[in-house]
Amino acid sequence: LNAKVFDSMKKSTVFKVKVFDLRGITVYSSEHAQLGEDKAFNKGWQSAMAGRPASELTHRDKFSAFEGVVENRDVISSYLPVLAPGTDKIVGGFEVYSDVTQFLKQINATSAKISETAAANQTKAAAMSAENGEKVEQAGLIALAVVAGLMILLFGALYVIVRRADRVIVEQGEERERAQQHLAQAEKMASLGQMVAGVAHQLNTPIAFSYNNVSMAMDALRGYELPLSVAGKLSAVVKSTDSNRVMLNMGSSRDRVTSINEYDLDITGPTEMLSDTLQGLDQMRELVENLRDFTRLDRAKTARVDLNKGLHTVIYIAKSVIPTHVNVVEDFGRLPEIDCNSSQLNQVFLNLINNAAHAIGNDEGQITVSSRAE
Repeated sequence: LNAKVFDSMKKSTVFKVKVFDLRGITVYSSEHAQLGEDKAFNKGWQSAMAGRPASELTHRDKFSAFEGVVENRDVISSYLPVLAPGTDKIVGGFEVYSDVTQFLKQINATSAKISETAAANQTKAAAMSAENGEKVEQAGLIALAVVAGLMILLFGALYVIVRRADRVIVEQGEERERAQQHLAQAEKMASLGQMVAGVAHQLNTPIAFSYNNVSMAMDALRGYELPLSVAGKLSAVVKSTDSNRVMLNMGSSRDRVTSINEYDLDITGPTEMLSDTLQGLDQMRELVENLRDFTRLDRAKTARVDLNKGLHTVIYIAKSVIPTHVNVVEDFGRLPEIDCNSSQLNQVFLNLINNAAHAIGNDEGQITVSSRAE
């Protein structure tokens, strides 16, 4: 194998070859004295082990080659990974030293010729430049004028485009704001739809007992019709005389007067009924006011708002939606008024309370709504 390597190298520009194992140990070298050397710290070998070939060009005053020692040579050393046949698995490293001295000499010679040709061309170009300088200057002035005209035209076109784009951006911003308002209103209407049943129930209760109380009060007032009639006629008789004594002829009126039951003339019952009715009306008024405050669509983006008042309104409305086994407790601290969109905040507060009620489920639970200023 060693003889074949030497025979192959004699027919090429290769001076030396080495083979390394995965530890970096030189397991073969055409220069036998280097067998067993450790190349694990060589950057070229490390690059080859990572799957990246690496090469370096160096000039060697003296270099050990297969036929002995050569002098004054330009050498390329290359490190290559060795792969197992048919796989990408790296099983070792390969290093080869190639002589590129003649190649570099040819490159240098070609470079010298190119430099000479370039110098001649430069001299010729300088002469042509001097000859055509005036023409170039004139052409440059014309080109400058043309470019200036084009720049002015381009600026005008860009100005029109920018103005149009600015209008489009403004229109899109307004459209986006309108869409956001419509979305907020749609969300609020969806919540209102959920609250209708609860609000209707809360309104039906005071309406029902108010209706019953008014009906009973009207029945009681009908019982006052005869006593009031008698009292009215008695007042007319008293007004018709200056005497302190009045003679009454009961006649056919005795039966009507004796039918009056003094216990039916108690005003306490109708008064209490009407008082309860007023309380029911107050409940309905409070519910309507809170519902109106909650559903008010704020056209202004922001306003000075007392968050505690808004929270109280939201909690009042939420109680008509959440189950009765969930208790809502208010724990408000002192808050300064802030600039905000109260309508959207009310929607957020209602959503949070509803979410909390859903999380409680069918068990008894309590939701505490607290506020504080930090």
